[in-house]
Amino acid sequence: MDFKKIRICMALLFIAYSGILIAGCANRIKEVPFTVNSQPAGSYVLLQTLIPDKDMYDWVYLGTTPVAFERDMDFKQLKKAESISLRILKEGYFEQTKTWSSEDFIDLYDDKGGISWDPHLVPMGEK
Repeated sequence: MDFKKIRICMALLFIAYSGILIAGCANRIKEVPFTVNSQPAGSYVLLQTLIPDKDMYDWVYLGTTPVAFERDMDFKQLKKAESISLRILKEGYFEQTKTWSSEDFIDLYDDKGGISWDPHLVPMGEK
């Protein structure tokens, strides 16, 4: 085999390998749309992705309801998550938390194309 043929083969292998690498990474990160509406509006919205081996336990503030946003999520890491939770907080009302297992969260994303939650808050002192 001469040098020219070797260079061509190496270039083709490099292109093929690069394509596989890009395709593999493209499936990992997905833009997940979230919509959270609460009754009453004006509640604080927090997100937590619980990944024990990464010591990721913090709640991330997302805004006040009604809120709609898209968040890039690494689905490879998400599969390792113990849970994914949304929390609603409003002064004078009991907080509410919606928690999904990683499998349920991914299934919901695959089925609906996003995550939606519409909690009705209960005033404190109401029986």
